[in-house]
Amino acid sequence: MARELVAGQGHPRGRLRVSSPITFGYMAMGRLAADFAQRYPDVQVEVTIEDRMVDLIEESYDVVIRVNPRPNDELVGRCFYRDHLVVVAPPSLPRPAAFSTRLTNSEPVPAVVGIDSPDIETWTVVDGTSEKSFLRRAVLRLPAPPIIREAVLAHAGVAILAHDLVAADLAAGRMVCWGTLPNRSVEIWVLHTSRRLVSSKVAAFVNFLCEEYSNARVLLRP
Repeated sequence: MARELVAGQGHPRGRLRVSSPITFGYMAMGRLAADFAQRYPDVQVEVTIEDRMVDLIEESYDVVIRVNPRPNDELVGRCFYRDHLVVVAPPSLPRPAAFSTRLTNSEPVPAVVGIDSPDIETWTVVDGTSEKSFLRRAVLRLPAPPIIREAVLAHAGVAILAHDLVAADLAAGRMVCWGTLPNRSVEIWVLHTSRRLVSSKVAAFVNFLCEEYSNARVLLRP
């Protein structure tokens, strides 16, 4: 999956069908698709936004964008975005007494989590140079990071979010960071099937995404 894309020959043209996950799609694909279409006016961009794992061949997609994809021998592509995960909280929520190198029997911290998350869980973060753990209790289960962010801003509890998504909130003091999750990150890949020749429009789109993010243009913030 990590093999480099070999650019297709010829001038990019024709319809380009793109499948994007919901969060990335609503936060970034509108502007990205518009910029790409302006750069390549002979390409007609069609974006589908859903979290379903589409079949590129059966459903006639040219490329898919996936977050932390599993290795797949049928797909090749490039990772164009990386970020680390942080535990954030509203400033009004005090850090628990158990926020140390050893857990105690203190009350779990209220947390905003994903739909399938357990009721009680231990979160371990790196805070400075030390690793610390605390218990959290699910008080809200929400389907997507932007909605979880809004709940944290509304003082619902702590949450795990990509740093780029909350960087402006942290800088403005609307949230505080309790630490970084060790050995966990967010990677966004653009992939295409390896069963057919890479067209010039696919090569152009993959290279476009990588150029956009290599220029440090932050496109995930609300």
